Amino acid sequence: MPLIKQATREYRPAELERSVRERWEAGKAYLATKAHRAGGPDFYFIDGPPYTTGSIHLGTAWNKTLKDVVIRFLRMKGFNVRDQPGYDMHGLPIEVKVEKALGIRNKKEIETFGMDRFVARCREFALGNLSNMTREFSELGVWMDWDRPYTTITNPYIEAAWWTLRRAADKDLLTRLERSTTWCPRCQTALAEAELEYWDEEDPSIYVKFKAADADEHFLVWTTTPWTMPADLAVTLHPDYTYVRARATRDDRSEVLIFVRDRLEDIKKAGGYETMEVLSEHAGSDLEGRKYIQPLIDEVPWHRGRQEFWLHKVLVDSTMVTSENSGCVHTAPGHGPADFEIGRRYELPPFCPVDGTGHFTDEAGKYAGMELKAANDIILEDLRRKGLLLQSGKITHRYGHCWRCETPIIYIITMQWYLRVTEVRERMLEEVARVKWFPPWAGASRQKDWVEGARDWCVSRQRYWGIPLPVWECGKGHRRVVGRISELREGQGYEEGMDLHRPWIDGVTFACGECGGTMRRIPDVMDVWLDSGVCSWAQLGYPSDETELRRWWPCRWITEAHDQTRGWFYSQLGAGVVAFDRAPYDSVLMHGWSLDPQGRPMSKSLGNVVEPAELTTKYGADALRLYFLSANAPWEDMPFSLDNVKAAFRALNILWNVHVFSTTYMALDGFDPDRAPNAPATAGARPEDRWILSRMEDLTRRVTGAFSSYNLHHAARAIEDFVLDDLSRWYVRLARDRVWVEGDVSDKTRAFHTLHRALHRLSRLLAPLCPHIADAIYSDLGGRHPTVHMEDWPVAEEHAIDTELESEMEVVRGILEAGWAARNKAAIKLRWPVRGVVISHDEEINERVGVRFGDILKEQLNCKEIRFVNGRWEELRVGPVPRMAGLGPKYGKDARMVAEAIKNQWKREFGDRILSGELIPFSTTIGILSLGNDEIDVEVKPPEGFLDAPPFSTGHGLLYLDVRIDDELRSEGLSRDLVRRFQQMRKEAGLNVEDRIRAAAVLSPDMEAQLSRWGEFIRNETRAAELVCDGRAAGIVAALREAGAPGTLVRDWELDGGERLVLGIERLPK
Repeated sequence: MPLIKQATREYRPAELERSVRERWEAGKAYLATKAHRAGGPDFYFIDGPPYTTGSIHLGTAWNKTLKDVVIRFLRMKGFNVRDQPGYDMHGLPIEVKVEKALGIRNKKEIETFGMDRFVARCREFALGNLSNMTREFSELGVWMDWDRPYTTITNPYIEAAWWTLRRAADKDLLTRLERSTTWCPRCQTALAEAELEYWDEEDPSIYVKFKAADADEHFLVWTTTPWTMPADLAVTLHPDYTYVRARATRDDRSEVLIFVRDRLEDIKKAGGYETMEVLSEHAGSDLEGRKYIQPLIDEVPWHRGRQEFWLHKVLVDSTMVTSENSGCVHTAPGHGPADFEIGRRYELPPFCPVDGTGHFTDEAGKYAGMELKAANDIILEDLRRKGLLLQSGKITHRYGHCWRCETPIIYIITMQWYLRVTEVRERMLEEVARVKWFPPWAGASRQKDWVEGARDWCVSRQRYWGIPLPVWECGKGHRRVVGRISELREGQGYEEGMDLHRPWIDGVTFACGECGGTMRRIPDVMDVWLDSGVCSWAQLGYPSDETELRRWWPCRWITEAHDQTRGWFYSQLGAGVVAFDRAPYDSVLMHGWSLDPQGRPMSKSLGNVVEPAELTTKYGADALRLYFLSANAPWEDMPFSLDNVKAAFRALNILWNVHVFSTTYMALDGFDPDRAPNAPATAGARPEDRWILSRMEDLTRRVTGAFSSYNLHHAARAIEDFVLDDLSRWYVRLARDRVWVEGDVSDKTRAFHTLHRALHRLSRLLAPLCPHIADAIYSDLGGRHPTVHMEDWPVAEEHAIDTELESEMEVVRGILEAGWAARNKAAIKLRWPVRGVVISHDEEINERVGVRFGDILKEQLNCKEIRFVNGRWEELRVGPVPRMAGLGPKYGKDARMVAEAIKNQWKREFGDRILSGELIPFSTTIGILSLGNDEIDVEVKPPEGFLDAPPFSTGHGLLYLDVRIDDELRSEGLSRDLVRRFQQMRKEAGLNVEDRIRAAAVLSPDMEAQLSRWGEFIRNETRAAELVCDGRAAGIVAALREAGAPGTLVRDWELDGGERLVLGIERLPK
């Protein structure tokens, strides 16, 4: 027999959640739940691995909550979900943190510190944060296989990444190229586009004059990077734009400038010219090949005497040049990627006089050794001194920064390793189209656009803590790409089980099979995005073991934030197509970013970070989860709202109050749900029972659909609405008096059964969203499993959904809200009964609602009689009211006199006649006037003693409240007022529901007389074994006040009318 346990009175989420987690731990609930579903259909989920750089943040908490919700739902649907959590433990995210802790500023200092010691510190740092983050995720209620996470630092994982690169090499998709590279001068490594963070940066904005070699005229070039001017090799124009040769004059001096025609006025203003005369116009293609003098040829000797045909000439390109600024682009193939490609097309050398630290090399001549940004001012001064600087200013624009150290990036020429994803781009796009995306535009727009614009993937990094690139070279052009750990046994320096990280792997060498020389590993490590990109097969132990891959791969579903369209979604896609010719996932939910209330990213520098632990300590993990899931659609960004977190807490607190109310009375009466009658099938079942169960089945249907389509916000909101509106504010209100009745009566039992079914179903629907409170409710209700998470997902009983009943109940709710509004208007509290209510509606509604819900309406409106009338109530006073807007223009100074005549001759039948368009004769001092609806409005008034309420049922229903209070109603209202105050005192005294009391009331003689016939009612409602309201009460109250014993309380009260009374209660022994 299920044992109903009385719930703890107050909802203290931190205590409750800790208790639930301790029960989970003691009973090994997670393992039991997994074992329970082991025979179900396999479902492979991949956890996108967060970096182990510190505590989780709000965005990470949201991310893991989304995953946990879906996994719990799938398990309840019967799936055997593989849910291995992952941690990304390599790369700059870790290295930069360790550098900061050690006070290291650059790579040279790492070398001095010792690579082995540095790598060891990185490992220690990453593992320490892994433990902390696992604890934080667990405290959010996230269930994953925390004892067996996949980490990117193990040898089997490294082998999976090596195997992938070997597959690429075998397909001729791995290559080493010299190219323009996105570079962090602080970290001294290449970066991928996905590793850049953009924000506004202030830079120079300059116009420079490039002197034509064959004429006294200048090409006008605009740039924001003066430091790239020493490497300038060409000026690029758009072949189809129209360029002008314009004579610009100021201060009686003129010069000829060449620039795009559309910017004529802007250039005139920028140079402060008085006149600008167009001498000729030319297509950009017509200017191709014209030679110019490099502006810094005197300062940078490299430019002198060069023989390249296209060096220091005008080039044309339709992709690089826009009509903004001057339309003439300074081109440095040794820096920008677009410049590099144009330079390669025109066979220009990629001259790059900049080293990896962001300083000029000796090839930069005068600027050798200077830091790039510091050299800007010197370069500007040189251009100004030579008369080549037309204008110098500042511009604020978005600029890329290193994702980890926030240093502005530069572009330099380096030798890097690339995956040639451009060769498999079409296949990648086919896979983007095949994968199911939520929302659809995440794939059809975002992911597709990124893949279409993607360049070959630079997978090499010049760092230390990462998966070493498995490439060995002999120095004579021969190369070996290692794909399996077993291959290392063929080399020298390998020890079985050795750490495959740097510097230890660097000691492994091979004899070159081509020349016999010694092959050494190149020093680069792997891009961390490739680390995580291979996780779908790496965590399955592939390639060393194919068993798990054959069973699970590919992944059924993943979810991460929208920036991962250029990050993890993309890296997995690229790696999967290279290795297996397909994406490693079948469906993707793209979620948004967690932002501050102003819509900004959260960062410590802005001081706007909200720590999840602060919220869960105060409001509970379940409230935070409910907030995450209900605030907006998963794919929308989420500006943080503390008010909404509080609202989620309030919703759960209300649910808990319903649970406390239900289990308190169920436990007191020994209610057994297995032996209770089936309420909906019972002939005597009340309509409100059938209604709440209909709403529950409809909720089940809607929540199931929302979960299945990843519209998790719809599920969360539907459950909240059900709890707040249907269950708490409505059904419990209707059922409260039924469960209060003494004895085991059938009506009370049906109410218990209905509440039990609703709460039990709710615990299952809520389980994925708020796992702690759902499990606590389930346990208190005598659930058959150790945890609600082992339950099957409920299937909606469609036959129990009664839309007609639900529609009728909406009318009932409208009637009650109208009645309560009328009471409020009349200042009559709900505790005070009224004589009657008249409800005006159409005949069909009146008949259905009156028959089914008449008792409910009387009870909830606290009225003695309800009268339903079809159409308009015949007792309404319908009469004419003067319309001054119509009378004034027509009768002028006599308008007021006519208005008074209308008021004095008020007759009820006039209203209907006016509404029908009839003219009514009125006798006035200026004669008999026939007036109609131009001069008269119709006023509808309830009869004397009645008050009307706002319309309900979309304006079709009207309610009229009888506000006349006689002595009998007044005495009943007083008795109810007394009951409320006694009940409040019971609560203040800390009494339990089942406690019996002795009660005393010191009343005025008038009040005593009024309450004389209500003694039994007061005793029953307050669970008073004895109630004293006569002359003895004063002595009893005085004794109680003096004793002050536990379970006793005396209070002085003042009623609304100003009358005073004293009440006392005393708990009686059981």
